[in-house]
Amino acid sequence: RGILHIQVSPIGWPASPPTFPRLGLTQNHATNENSTSRYLNSGAGCLAGLFVHSKHAHRGMAEMPRLAGWWGVPISDRFKMAQEFKCAPGAASFVCSNCPPMLVACVKPSLEVFRDAGGVARLRRKSLLLTAYLEALLHTLRLTVPSAFDDSNRGIEIVTPTDPLARGCQLSLRVVSPDGAAPMTMHQLNEALDAAGVIADEREPDVIRIAPTPLYNSFTDVFRFAHILAGCLRLESK
Repeated sequence: RGILHIQVSPIGWPASPPTFPRLGLTQNHATNENSTSRYLNSGAGCLAGLFVHSKHAHRGMAEMPRLAGWWGVPISDRFKMAQEFKCAPGAASFVCSNCPPMLVACVKPSLEVFRDAGGVARLRRKSLLLTAYLEALLHTLRLTVPSAFDDSNRGIEIVTPTDPLARGCQLSLRVVSPDGAAPMTMHQLNEALDAAGVIADEREPDVIRIAPTPLYNSFTDVFRFAHILAGCLRLESK
């Protein structure tokens, strides 16, 4: 397990992070290093969490040099103003200064939304079901290759691992055309999806990313998307 350091106070809490038991986030909770950007509805220029593997959590400056700041000293020693840097235990030793109050004030309401939705564990359970449902629909509707080729349609290849534990909510899709058909680019597919009201994400050179988000997407959304995708592929294949 790793150690996550997140500060979410508009007034600046000590370096020891708070605990959100109902949310599922604690100072010992292992998560992605881009936690707020990827999972807490933050974005560019906003706060993010710092993940430190447990094997590094108690290593000193001699073993692991790092940016050293006043807030990385144990709070019991912080006002002693010692010349030598003393590492606080855990991820707190990587903290250089206090968080910007206005930014943490923006993160706090997002944390409350996740808490009110039942916490990360509950959302993760729904996420597993949503993505599995999407994957099943893509196969059932014969949108994946080689089944799509049998129907003389373009198809998609699922690039993302099939193991639910090796992926998040997202499926990365690559369009594949049968022999003799004009290729369909990811830009063309993304434009067709956008025209049908689907917000997707394209990544060079040829991938469309679909991410049913458990906080606000439903199984009906997934069902509608799969049928919209089928229509886009059939339309472009004629």
